[in-house]
Amino acid sequence: GRLDDDFDGVIVAAAGVVRLQGSTLEDRPDLRLDERIVARLDPKSFVPAPAQGALALQCRAADEDLVTTLSVLAHGPTQLTVAVERALLTKVEGGCDVAFGAYCKEASSGDGTLELFAMLERDGRLIAAKARDRDPHAVVDMAWETLRES
Repeated sequence: GRLDDDFDGVIVAAAGVVRLQGSTLEDRPDLRLDERIVARLDPKSFVPAPAQGALALQCRAADEDLVTTLSVLAHGPTQLTVAVERALLTKVEGGCDVAFGAYCKEASSGDGTLELFAMLERDGRLIAAKARDRDPHAVVDMAWETLRES
């Protein structure tokens, strides 16, 4: 498809654009982004869905050779932050009908502190929560307390 001039702006995923620009396929789109304004949205302000962008691989636990092969792809910090985001989603009891976002990352301090940012829409109000702690369970509980009580 082709975009016409009826748009003031378009938001697209940066990962997809980067992938398309780096594609070696002959029929890839001709992306000329040099004359466009491109900005990355800060996930602390534009909080994504929990586990957004994380890839998951699944196999039979009994297939020990495959489990071993796939284990080299596991990235511990990503597994931890995704687990935190999904734990908060469980507390919110969120599904496809709930406007909810959660973004967890390791703090720049490098001491194992986690930062969790979350936003929830309830009754037309946007509720934001931010929590910091080294304990993954504590960071989830702190964010949940803010979301639940607001």
